[in-house]
Amino acid sequence: MGMRRLAVILALLLLLNVLPSTAEPDGGKYTYIYEVEETGWTHITIKFEGKAAGRSWLLVPKFREYKLKVLSGRIFDKKIINETEYYFYANFTFAYEDNTVFEMRWSYRFGALIIEPNGVFFSTQIGFSRGDDAEIVVKLPKEFKDLEVEPPHFTFNEKEDFKYITYNLDGAENNTMRVLIAFKVKKAKFLTKKVGNLEIVYPPRYEDLAENVSKYYKALIDEIMDYTAADSELNIKVKFFVPGSMRDILTLGYTGPRYTSDVITPGVVNLNMMLVRMVYTELPNTLTHELLHQYMQYSGLTIDLRWAHEGLAQYLSGIIVRDALGFDGKVEKEFEDAVKFVEKHVNDYSFVVSWKGGGLPDNPYLYYSASLALIYRLAKEYGGPSIYKRFFHKVREDRAKVNTLAKFVYYMNKATGKDVAQFLIRLGIPKEAMVTSHVERMLNAAEQYVNRTRWFNPLVWLAEKILREGSDVNSPDSESLLMEVIFMTFLGFFMEAAVIGLIVSVVVKSKGEDVEVAQGILLEPFGVTITDSMLVTPVDLGVEGEGALSFIRLEDGWILRPESVDVLLNGEKIEETPLKEGDELEVWGVKMRVRGLENPL
Repeated sequence: MGMRRLAVILALLLLLNVLPSTAEPDGGKYTYIYEVEETGWTHITIKFEGKAAGRSWLLVPKFREYKLKVLSGRIFDKKIINETEYYFYANFTFAYEDNTVFEMRWSYRFGALIIEPNGVFFSTQIGFSRGDDAEIVVKLPKEFKDLEVEPPHFTFNEKEDFKYITYNLDGAENNTMRVLIAFKVKKAKFLTKKVGNLEIVYPPRYEDLAENVSKYYKALIDEIMDYTAADSELNIKVKFFVPGSMRDILTLGYTGPRYTSDVITPGVVNLNMMLVRMVYTELPNTLTHELLHQYMQYSGLTIDLRWAHEGLAQYLSGIIVRDALGFDGKVEKEFEDAVKFVEKHVNDYSFVVSWKGGGLPDNPYLYYSASLALIYRLAKEYGGPSIYKRFFHKVREDRAKVNTLAKFVYYMNKATGKDVAQFLIRLGIPKEAMVTSHVERMLNAAEQYVNRTRWFNPLVWLAEKILREGSDVNSPDSESLLMEVIFMTFLGFFMEAAVIGLIVSVVVKSKGEDVEVAQGILLEPFGVTITDSMLVTPVDLGVEGEGALSFIRLEDGWILRPESVDVLLNGEKIEETPLKEGDELEVWGVKMRVRGLENPL
């Protein structure tokens, strides 16, 4: 899944920005030579030649040592300016005499990244004074095949054992550039490293990278599981990939087919090798982000709520990495920046909650920002990131699938103990979008029937099979299929009724209560299309928190005692209420009419 770290996107988009500068008359010439080895190591040489005296500047690495050697003439009035648009590059400004020539040299292990059979060369940031010109030469081994080169307008030739890609730049027209060359190499054997239930697959040359992922995983997994209420560690395989184009650089990780954005393949996480060339916090952040997608899906949040998946993965990854690894990364500023960005460009958040799977929207940065901002604002309003721990705990408790905004609000209400919908309405989200439809209520009821009776219902396997077929609330058949699920659940109740009723009677008598417990009271569903045979029979289980409904005869008549479920009687919520023939109940969202009080089963 193409999950983008927002701050990184903005930084990478700056790669193509043109640095302003005053043109110099009679400028010099820069020659950039990138010599790439088969291993990916790249040796970089920058040569400057100035015939007439003048001033110039170029970008140099900020965190990497380089050698500067003056071959002729003299440079003076040198100054390093670290405050530039580029995180990794400083501005080296200098003056020079007539006929000045100098060279800068350094080497870089990750100049080319190779995950067989794919590889990619990505140049350092090229930037120089507009008054100068430049030639960029990339020298590749002959073993690199099927070259795909960006940007266009280059020349290509082969000599000896190398392939050459060459650009010539007029600084007055273009004084900044990045070069990307995707290529193919022979296939190779990969190694695997196991840590807990995580398996890391990698080429031998990146043993240290696999070790870093392993260390991060061990430090992060407990927090990830805690936030998502996971009861067991998932089996997940981590693989690495290289980008095939400039655009692919922005996809720092994904969990589905290559570069997809709306599929979560269980047990698979892919990490972009470009992470090794980014700020040190990006690798653990992206790893956590992708693992969260896996665990959130496992715990019940589906990709139908794309905005919630992206917002939560972005928000919680920043929190978890900060708390588990001590990497601050100014996460609060990132969250606040997302809020400011959204408020600057739109009036409310109504647009983002309709974001589902199906690819990227027209303005992905706005949607990612809004998703993060909305999740952050909810946390800020209701007590911080811990509300999402409670959210997933409630979802897991019901074994629910949160695939609509209405369900998201329902479980957020449970997590916070407040009406979250009112806050969302203030953010511009229409109330109608949070209303649960009749079929959705039936689906919720059917899921709860199945999940809460799983341990004793002999027909649960059949109910689950039908539930899978009826889980699309937009299907015309979903209503009848969901009623079948409810029927199967209660039929399972009936099959166990005699034994359970006997046990309950013993339990009640042992407490000294002179009452009669019904094995079943007939409830007739109405308001939906069913057949006469589809009468359901709730059975008293007599176990606190585990049952559905208890029907107990006292001196004044039959008493209904709801257990672990909300029951409405004639539209009003009840706790313990006398019943009479024909009363209308709503149980798990299904309307039912009381039948057979005089002759209970």
